Parts: sequence; C-alpha cells; structure tokens
Amino acid sequence: MADLEPDPARQATATIRGYAYQCYQTIRAWLQCGPDEELRCEFAEDFDLVRRDLDGRVTEAELNQVKHEKKNVTLNSDSVSELINNFFRHKTRNPGLKLKVRLCTIADRGRETQANWPHASCGMDLWDRVRARELNSQDQATAIAALRSHLQANTHLAAEVKTFLTTSEDSAFLSDFVDPIFWDTGQPPYTEIQQDIHRILSQRERPISDPLEVQQVVDRLWRNVMDLLASDSDRRLTRRNLESILSEETTTKVNRILVRQLASDVSDMTQKVTRVERAMLDMVTTLASKEVKNLDVVQVHHQALFLCDELPPLHAICSPRSEVLSDIRAKCQERAFLWIYGSAGYGKTTIANLLMRELKTQFLWFRLRRLVDFELVSNLRFILNRVLRKFRSAYGIF
Repeated sequence: MADLEPDPARQATATIRGYAYQCYQTIRAWLQCGPDEELRCEFAEDFDLVRRDLDGRVTEAELNQVKHEKKNVTLNSDSVSELINNFFRHKTRNPGLKLKVRLCTIADRGRETQANWPHASCGMDLWDRVRARELNSQDQATAIAALRSHLQANTHLAAEVKTFLTTSEDSAFLSDFVDPIFWDTGQPPYTEIQQDIHRILSQRERPISDPLEVQQVVDRLWRNVMDLLASDSDRRLTRRNLESILSEETTTKVNRILVRQLASDVSDMTQKVTRVERAMLDMVTTLASKEVKNLDVVQVHHQALFLCDELPPLHAICSPRSEVLSDIRAKCQERAFLWIYGSAGYGKTTIANLLMRELKTQFLWFRLRRLVDFELVSNLRFILNRVLRKFRSAYGIF
C-alpha cells in the first residue's frame, strides 16, 4: 500500500528537542532560585538568573545560552563566537550590572585544529585554568597571550571584541573577559536533568517525593515554562510564583462541610474521653487508701486492646532503666494508683512492664490502640469494671 513519504528537510525535530531541553534546564534553575533571585526567559539569552540587592535593585545577572548539540565544541565553534559577541553587546546595554555568560551544552569539549595550547589540551581547558589562577605568573602570561592570539584570528568575532583583544591589558583581559565567561560543557541529558529535578523536589522543606505527585508537579512546571516561552508578556519566573504552583499541585481541597463535621466529631470524642478520665479519677479517689497526688511526668508507650494476667515479653535488647524505676518507686510508696502517660514511642509500655516485674504485685495488663469513639468508650468501661473488682478484692470491699 502507498504511504506518505516524509520530508526530512521540513522536520523541526532537532529544534523542538533543543527547546524541550532548554525548558528542563530552566525548570531546574527555577527550583534552585534564592529569595532575591528570579529567572527571565528568552530575555537577554535563553534564560537569565537575575539577582537583587537588599533595596530590590538588580545588581548582577548570569545569562545562559542553552544548546542541545552533540558535536564537540571548541573556541572555534559558532556557538562560542555567538556567546562572546552577545556578551560584549549585553555589557554595552547594561553598564551598571555585573554580568556573567554561560554556554550550557550537552556537547563535550574538542581540540582546536592547528592550535598548540600551553598547559592544557584544548582552548576551553586553558581558559578555565587561567580563570582559576592555577598557573604561576609567567605561565599565566603565556596562556593569556595564547588565548588572545587565537581569538584575534577568529573572523566571526565582532569588531568591538577584536578591539578589546588588541588593546586590553592582561589584568583587564582576565577580569573583564575570561572571568565572566563560562563554558558549561558536557551537561547531562534529559533523563539526568529529570532525576535532578526529582531530587531537588524531594529535598525541599516540605518534601515532594510521591511519584504521582512529583509527575504532576513536573508536568505543571513544564506547561508553565513552555507557555511563558511562547508569551509576549513579562517572561519572569520568581520564587513566589514557584511556591504558588507547588502549593496548588500538592494541596488537596476539602469540602468545608466535611471539615466542620470532622471538627465536631473530634470535639465529641474529646468530651467522651474526658468523661472516662473523670470516672477513673472518681473511682481511684474513692478506693485508694491514701490521697492520690500528681507526680512528675514520666514519658513512656501503649498499643491495641489486650487484657490478661501475664506480662508480655520484653524486647531482646532492653535497658533496665534502674534509675527511672527507682525514682518511680520512691515517689509512689503507699500509693494505690499510678497514671503514666506520654507521646507514642517513648517507652510507656516497657516502663510499666519493668515496674510490674520489680514490684511482683497483682496487676491487670491491657493495651489500647486504634480504638476510637464508641469502641474505645466500651472497652474502657469494661476495663474499669475489671479494675474496680480487683480493687474491691484487694481492699476487702464488697
């Protein structure tokens, strides 16, 4: 059967792939924006990181040119010449700002043909060494001369760049040219940037790590950035609108009627528990041989309803807690009732278990866990009756 033949010359796959890669790089940079920073998309370069001072005035900017090209990049590449020319144009337009420019590309560094670089295998590596001040003064001067000479022979650089290369002192060549231009080569592919975005989301103060939620957040950020890139309006990405989007995508909306009902149920449950506690206090006050007094809080743990006359086994590794037990015994001499309470996980169950083993006295062992509302009240009533019978038997009350 006949089928439509493709026309590779009309296909814009590479261009679209480049914009998609730019979008992912923008999202990652947006997630890492500080409180005094913002991103501007398709503004000066592909995306620009702008910083403000304490008075809110823009003082510096990092301009990022993003390339998704696999071919090795060198100081002779068109993208390099374009970045350098753009940098000089941006400096002329923004004389009061501290500017940096970055070439962000997945391409690796290549070696320039017919170039014999001192102290490095390629021009970009030498550039980095000169910026890092890794060379001694003599070697630094030799490296600067090599870079200057090579770039002066580049016919794609603008006239103002050539003038600077010819007339500038080495100190100005360093501070005004080498220092603010960065070659971010060998950038990660799509998949690694996606993983990095997921990592950043998971390490936020309120972590976003659920797979479904993460995908939902990334999709929303993607749509927001792509819509912004296609917009003629102010293409800014701020920390504030980032937090707004993340909040919208990770917050569940609940019907107010359900919230009110939940609040009512909690209030009702609180009243029931209060009545149970009051009943226990009345019982203890009536049956105790001496006055019941409030003791210092002992933080200790409880679990699901379980009632028996045998103590549960202790954990294989269990501290004897001798000082705590001694303190409890000293404060509870001749007391008929001890109420131990505290947050979950603090060892209430273990303390009670150790105390009963040391006292070797009669006891009823019960646990409450996941019991609520009527079930909790019913079980507490049953337990109160058992405790009441045990007190009556112990004190001869019938």
